[in-house]
Amino acid sequence: MIIQYPVVFTKINDEKDTYLIEIPDLKGITEGYGLADAMKMAKDYIKCYCFDKAYKDLPKQSSIEEIDISKGVFSKDGNSDISIVDVNI
Repeated sequence: MIIQYPVVFTKINDEKDTYLIEIPDLKGITEGYGLADAMKMAKDYIKCYCFDKAYKDLPKQSSIEEIDISKGVFSKDGNSDISIVDVNI
């Protein structure tokens, strides 16, 4: 089963190329180093959160238009972008 959730990636300006990650529909946060690692961490969070839940019990997936990144957890920490992340669970 493939599921999709919007994910907010906030790049902070540090030497590790850190991205702070928020998954609003799951009330989840994590981080990654570099964009590829950040994407991997977002997928891992989503997989772990949804692993043992039936499809009908998963939180509703918001559309990108419903997410206001200016009100995100990390909005003041750097430059934020939003993307839909899909995961096969």
